[in-house]
Amino acid sequence: MSYPCFYFPSFFFVTEAVRGRSPAAAAARLRAQFWPAYRVGLVAWTPAMIVQFYWVPLPLQVLWVSACSFCWTTFLCVYHI
Repeated sequence: MSYPCFYFPSFFFVTEAVRGRSPAAAAARLRAQFWPAYRVGLVAWTPAMIVQFYWVPLPLQVLWVSACSFCWTTFLCVYHI
């Protein structure tokens, strides 16, 4: 499951780099926010994937996941998780 192993670290490190903070600050923020963000991610992505596999036609699945990913990233940015 690459989501918590690659997405969260890259999100937090890039976000902190854009804000001009150090990698140590990014690591501290990642440690503090990992579990809350992971729990919210499970609540958001589990239903999204269920909808995708049961109701979204195959040609539209990439569009569906892209839209869900956009919403998820916007949520992370707006609520500073």
